[in-house]
Amino acid sequence: MKTSEFNFKGACCANGIIRAKKAVAKVKGAEKITIDLANHIARVEGEADPEAVVKALTDADFEASFIQVA
Repeated sequence: MKTSEFNFKGACCANGIIRAKKAVAKVKGAEKITIDLANHIARVEGEADPEAVVKALTDADFEASFIQVA
């Protein structure tokens, strides 16, 4: 399973993480979402389109950009 990594900013607490996970969970192919607040990284496991993940996060009022597929 591939893991895509994204620069992620805009969440400062558990509520922000929950909101971000809910937004990404709506993206087709996103199976597991992990948010690392300390390093400003969001990781998405599955076959989700990175552009769709960035759009979901920015639509939810977060800053996000695609980094890489690990």
